[in-house]
Amino acid sequence: MYSVASLIDRLGNPPLSPTEPTKRLSPGEIFTSWLTHLSRPLLPYTGKYLFRLLFPHEGSRRRYGLKETRLAFELEAVLGVRGLRRWDSVGAARDGECGTGCLGKEVEARVRERGETSRLSVLSIAELDTMLDELSSYSPFSQLSQQPHHPLSQTRILTKLYRDSGLSPSSLSVLTQIILRDLRPLLNPIPNLRIRNPTAMLRIKSTAAPAEFTLYEAMRCWDPRMLELYRGGRGNLDWCADAAEYLARGEILNITPGPILGVNVPIPKCRKARSMNDALKVFNGTSHPADIVWAETKYDGYRMQIHVEISQDGSPRLTIFSKSKRNSTMDRLNTHAIILAALGIPIPPNLPRHRSLPSRLTEAPACRRRVCQSVILEAEVVPFNEGRREGDRAPGIEEFWWLGAAGVTAGEEGDQFGAARDRHLCLVFFDVLLLDGESFLDKRYEQRRAVLQDIIRVIPGFSRLVERSPIPLHLGRAPALAALTRAFEESNKRREEGLVLKAACSRYTNMGHPWVKLKKDYIPNLGDCIDLVILGAGWDIDRARDLRVDTSVYTTFYVGTLSNAEQVKARKQTPHFEIVFRASYGMSRDQLEVYNEAIRHGRWSSKPYDRDDPFKKRLIGLSWTFSMPKGMSPPSVLFEHPLCGEVMGAGFQRLPDSKMYELRWPRLQKIFEPRERSWGEALHAADLVAAAHRSLGYAPPNPLASPEHDSIRAAWRSSSIACLDIPDTPSPKCSPIPMKRVQSAPDLFEIHKISPPTPRLSSPRGYIISTPRREMVSTTRRGIISIPSRVLRTSRVLRHALDSEVEDHSWPRTPITSPVGGKRRKDPYENPEKRRRIDSMAHGRRRYPDTPFTSPILAHERVSRASSPLFDLASSNPPAKYHSLTGSSTFHSSPILRSLEVNSRIYQTTHREPSTYIRQRGRLKPLSLRSRFKLAIKMVFAST
Repeated sequence: MYSVASLIDRLGNPPLSPTEPTKRLSPGEIFTSWLTHLSRPLLPYTGKYLFRLLFPHEGSRRRYGLKETRLAFELEAVLGVRGLRRWDSVGAARDGECGTGCLGKEVEARVRERGETSRLSVLSIAELDTMLDELSSYSPFSQLSQQPHHPLSQTRILTKLYRDSGLSPSSLSVLTQIILRDLRPLLNPIPNLRIRNPTAMLRIKSTAAPAEFTLYEAMRCWDPRMLELYRGGRGNLDWCADAAEYLARGEILNITPGPILGVNVPIPKCRKARSMNDALKVFNGTSHPADIVWAETKYDGYRMQIHVEISQDGSPRLTIFSKSKRNSTMDRLNTHAIILAALGIPIPPNLPRHRSLPSRLTEAPACRRRVCQSVILEAEVVPFNEGRREGDRAPGIEEFWWLGAAGVTAGEEGDQFGAARDRHLCLVFFDVLLLDGESFLDKRYEQRRAVLQDIIRVIPGFSRLVERSPIPLHLGRAPALAALTRAFEESNKRREEGLVLKAACSRYTNMGHPWVKLKKDYIPNLGDCIDLVILGAGWDIDRARDLRVDTSVYTTFYVGTLSNAEQVKARKQTPHFEIVFRASYGMSRDQLEVYNEAIRHGRWSSKPYDRDDPFKKRLIGLSWTFSMPKGMSPPSVLFEHPLCGEVMGAGFQRLPDSKMYELRWPRLQKIFEPRERSWGEALHAADLVAAAHRSLGYAPPNPLASPEHDSIRAAWRSSSIACLDIPDTPSPKCSPIPMKRVQSAPDLFEIHKISPPTPRLSSPRGYIISTPRREMVSTTRRGIISIPSRVLRTSRVLRHALDSEVEDHSWPRTPITSPVGGKRRKDPYENPEKRRRIDSMAHGRRRYPDTPFTSPILAHERVSRASSPLFDLASSNPPAKYHSLTGSSTFHSSPILRSLEVNSRIYQTTHREPSTYIRQRGRLKPLSLRSRFKLAIKMVFAST
C-alpha cells in the first residue's frame, strides 16, 4: 500500500523531466517508471487489484455507502481524534494543509499530530482488496451486496484498516479517498501557495494543474492487450486485466474480439455541441466527411444495456446493465416481459406484466426476424401514461420523474400492475450490438439500424424505435443546417430532451465520427432562464475539485422562491422562502472572485449557518424565514438581505414529495446588486410553478366557467336573457401584477432575451426651466432676485413634461400658475409695497419706475441688438433651447420677442455691472456670458 501511495503522490506532484528541465514528467512516464521498479514476478491478479485502487470510481463492484460526513464520524471513533467532521468547514488554513476540503488530508494531519508509528505495514495489496470487498458489501448499491457473505462489522473492518495495519499517514490519506471513490484531491491537489486566500486561488487557471491520469493511458502502460480487449467490447476492468494476464502467461493463445454475454459493453462518450454550426463541424472537418447524419431523439429516462441469451429449450436468460455498469437485472424486473414481447419470445407466466400488454400484442405486427441464440440491445426506459397526462395532455410519454410511479424499480410500489393503473413502462430501442453470436460493433450505423428494425416488434405504448430525421450533408452546408434547425425546432416543440447526431457511416467502437449531443441548454441563451432569489452561499465538493480551491471559497449559491407573497404584500407575515436547489456552475472565476469579495467584505451582509448548533443562535435577527429540502447540504452563510439572480437550466423537474419545481442542471448566470434588481422582482412560488408548466407544455388552467356552460346558470340565463346582460368573462383587475422575468425557449430563434423596445419620439420634447422654489441669492451682487412663482412647477410635473412627447410646438400663452397638488406661491411683485422694498434693497434704494426691472443700465455699456446672444437664441426657430443655465429650458419665441420689442433696453445687456460694495463703486466688475443670460431671462420674466 505504501508503494501505491507514493505513486499517487508523484502523480499529483510530478517531478521535472531530466531531459527537459522546464517540463514535468507526464503521468504515463511516471507510471511506467513506477512499474519498472516493482519486484518481479508479480503476484497473480496484481493488475486487477491495482486498477481497483487507482480507479475506484470505475465500475459498480465496490460502493461503500460512506460519504465524507459519515466516514468522518466513524474515523473519529476509530482513531480517537476530533475535528474530522469539520473537514469542509469554511475557515482559515492551518499549516498549509487544513481547510483543503479533503478528508484524506485531514486524516493525515491528525495522525501526524498524534505521532507516526515506527512499525512497518505488512498489509499486502491482496489483503487490502479483500477487506475493501467486505466493507463494500454493506452498501445496497454495491455489486457485492447481491452475493451471499458473512462479513465483519464496518467498525471492525475500519479498525483493522486504520489501526491494526500500521499504514503511514500518507497511506491512510490515500485509503480514505479510495473508500470515498474520489482520488481527485490527491491527483489534482490544491496549489501550494505561501498565502492562501480566495482571490489568489481563483486567479490560478485550471490549465496549471497536473496532467490527468486516464484509464486508457494506464492500460496502455500496463499491457497494450488489456486496452485492446477493453475497446473491443469488454467493458469490465477485472475481466480485461485477468485476460491480459492469461495471455501474458500463455494460458490463452487468442481471444475472439467482440462483445460477450454477461459483460457490459463500454458506452461511447458524446461530444457536446455549443451551436448548430459546431454540431456539423464534427462531421465536415474530418478526412472522410459524412454524407448523411441522422438526428435521433434523446429520450429522458434510464439507459439499459440488455443481454438476452436463449437456451436450447427456448427459455430466455436476461442480464441488464445500467449506465453506471451496475447489474440491474432484478431492479428492472418489470421490464422483462416487455423485452421478451418486443423480441417475439414467449413470456414466462411468472413474470409481472401490465394488464394492457396481452391485448396490445394481438394488435402489433410480428417480427421480421427472430432471435435464435443471443442478442445485445440498447434501450431507454421511459414512463408512459394511457390516460390523460398531467397538465391536461393527451396520452403519451411522461417526464422522467414518473418512472418510480410507473414501476421502474421492482418492489418500489405495492401492486405495480393493478387494474386501475394507466401508467406503465415503455422501452425505446436505439441500437443492437450482438445478434446470434455476430458482433455488430464494427458495423455501420445504417446496417445496425436496419437489423434493429427487423428484430424489434413495435407495441403501441410498450415498445418503439427511436425517432430520427436525416441531415443531408452531401447537399451542402446550407441545406444541412436548415434540416438540423428544423429537426431541433420540432424536438423542442415536443418538449424532448434534445438530439443525438450519428453519422450513417459511424461505428460503435473505433468510430471515425463521434456522436454529438445537441440540447438547448448547451447553446448560450437558449435554455430556460428565470430570476430567482439568492438566499445563501456555501462550498460544493465537485465544483471545488474542478476549480482547485479549498473551503474558504464560496462555490455554491442557494436558490429559492418566496412562498407567501400575498401575505407579505399585505404586511401580515414575515417573508418565507423555500430553498429549491443549489447552483454551482455557470459562473466564471472572475465572477466568483467578485461574489466572494462581496461576502467577505460585508457588502452582502450575511449570518453564519452553524450546522452543529440545533438552535441556530447566530441566525437570530434574520428578517426572513426559510425551509430546506431533506438531504440538501446546508449553506455556510445566509444573506441578511436576499438577492436576485438570473439562473438558466435544461427545463424543469418536480421536487420529490412536493408541488414545487426546480431547474435541471442549473447554471447561475449573474447575481444582481440590490440597486440593480431587488429580490422582489424574482419569481414567487406560484409564478415558478406557472413557468414550469409552460415550459413542460402543460395546458393553461381554464378560466372561470361561463354561465352558458353551467346547467343551473344556463336555465336562469335563458329566462332572464331579455332583461339582464350577463358577461361571459370576468372583469379584468384594476392593477395587474407586473410580469416577471421568465424565458423558456422552445423556439430555436428566441435566443436573445425579449425586452420592450425603447419608444422613439415623434417630435422634439419640451423642457421647462427647473429653478428652485426658494429665492436665489446672488453671491456676485448683494441683492435678492426673486423669481415669480408662475414660472415654477413641481418635480412631478417636470418629470411628466420630460417623459412625454410633444406633438404641437406651440406652447400655451397662458402663464403657468400654481403647482399641481400644492399651494400657489405668492409673487412678491404682486404687492407694490413689497416690490418697492425689494427693489430698494437690491439696488441701493434707487428707484427706476420707468423700467420693469430696477437694475441700472449704463448707456455707454450697451450692446447692439444684432450682437445680443439672447436675441440670436430667441429669434431662432422654435423651440429655442437654453443649456448650462439653472436648468434646460424651452420657450416659444413669440412671448420673448414681444417682451423684447416692448422694452428694447433688455437687448442692451450690460457687459459690466456696478459693484454693490461702497468701496468698489469706482470700478466695474465684468459679467460672464452665463450671468448675462441669467440676468436677461430674469428681466423677461419680470416684465411679463
